[in-house]
Amino acid sequence: GFNLTGRSSREHFLASVMCRETASSLGDAGAKKASPIPPLAELRAAIPAKCFERSSARSLALVVRDGLVMASFAAVATLLLRIPGTGAGELTVLEWLGWLVYAFAQGTAGTGWWVLAHECGHGGFSPSSLLNNTVGW
Repeated sequence: GFNLTGRSSREHFLASVMCRETASSLGDAGAKKASPIPPLAELRAAIPAKCFERSSARSLALVVRDGLVMASFAAVATLLLRIPGTGAGELTVLEWLGWLVYAFAQGTAGTGWWVLAHECGHGGFSPSSLLNNTVGW
């Protein structure tokens, strides 16, 4: 996808890494000895063309995979932990910790779905505008 600077996420990341590496290699010498950041075309050329190919099938498979991961997390949590507020008594500290671990894991997996939906807005999910608009809605 592209951000407001016109760079793709990968290009932005590579440029920021180059800036950090340049800054850390300067030490006390300051910016006078900084090597120039490679041009955008050079950064793009360094990334394999396969990384820019969009696949509807692969993207939809990732949506299904993440959905299965989230369903698995929910199933495991409800099988192993008592649900708060169900009248089964106070939860133990270990159960509360279990729910915290569940929340972190479920939030991480949900972020995967958010990233896929976000890429739909940039047209990076699929070559199909209709599919991007449907999935990313």
